[in-house]
Amino acid sequence: MRLNSIIETSRGMQPIDVADRIYQRRVIYFSEEVTRESCRELNMQLMMLEAEKSGRPVTLYIDSPGGSVDSGLAVYDMIRMMKSPVTTVVAGMAASMGSLIFLAGERRIMLPHARLLIHDPYIPSGTSGKPLILQEELDKLMKVREQTARIIAERTGQTLEWVYEKTKSDYIMDAQEALKCGAATAIGSFTAGSKGCLILPDEE
Repeated sequence: MRLNSIIETSRGMQPIDVADRIYQRRVIYFSEEVTRESCRELNMQLMMLEAEKSGRPVTLYIDSPGGSVDSGLAVYDMIRMMKSPVTTVVAGMAASMGSLIFLAGERRIMLPHARLLIHDPYIPSGTSGKPLILQEELDKLMKVREQTARIIAERTGQTLEWVYEKTKSDYIMDAQEALKCGAATAIGSFTAGSKGCLILPDEE
């Protein structure tokens, strides 16, 4: 659903799409399941911002339940390849592949009540019960498990052993825990003034 805001222009009060307005400030809000379609749109937005003003900062807000590993890794790779520094911000929860997209950011901000969830990949629903096919799927999953674990270890500074231990089941971190383990680089705060706007740590 598209959200509209009303602004005053020389032609009077005009509606403007909220997403377009924040995009003009190089801010993207991703609150979708991680799918091929949602990640294609997200990558296109990132590519456009990179092409318009390469090297200018981009901020990506994330509130996602996760989803497709391949699609999420495509976004992760895109962010890591960009010349424009990307700050990722968790607003709500970044779960599963949403958490890996968060980890792609050079600066990684957790809002005060945000949460981060990491876990091992699940066996896809509808997988055949035939032993050889099941074993093939398990072999693929173990490769994905190693791949995602290495990303988490690299971006947090933790050991692979730590990652494997934490991701055996759903591991949910609040902002303080994410900061302590290295997943986040800072916790955002809010001004006490009437506007209540978000203050990122290096802007204080």
